[in-house]
This record gives sequence, structure tokens and C-alpha cells, in this order.
Amino acid sequence: MKDKINSGKLDESTLIIRLATPPVAMAAKRAGENVPQLGFIKAIYDVIFVLSATILALVLAKLTKRMLQGSPTAS
Repeated sequence: MKDKINSGKLDESTLIIRLATPPVAMAAKRAGENVPQLGFIKAIYDVIFVLSATILALVLAKLTKRMLQGSPTAS
């Protein structure tokens, strides 16, 4: 069973994204709260917003890396 498990590998880009995304997401949320067209952003909790922004950034980074390297997305 352990032969079929592919554990995720932590590389430098993943670490940088994990460290940089939460402060950037909070800054973007605070800036968005002052824009009248984005008034709905005040209703979203900070924890949910930062978590979803971080997960989205990690997924996009992984997909971009796979597209640039030319490896298949699913094996």
C-alpha cells in the first residue's frame, strides 16, 4: 500500500508562498474594505479569507509549476 502513495514534496517556492500569502491576503482584504464596490468583503471572516487565499495561491503555484515543467497533472 505504501508503494502507491505519493507524498507531497516541500520545495522552496511552496515555502515562500506559505510565508508570504497570509500578510498579503490581509493587506488586500483591508484595502478592499475601503473600496465601495467591494463592500461585501467585510462580511467574510479574516480566517476564512486568509485560508482560502493561501490554498488558492498554493494550488495555482503547483499548477503553474507543472505546466512550465511539462509534467502530467495526473498519473
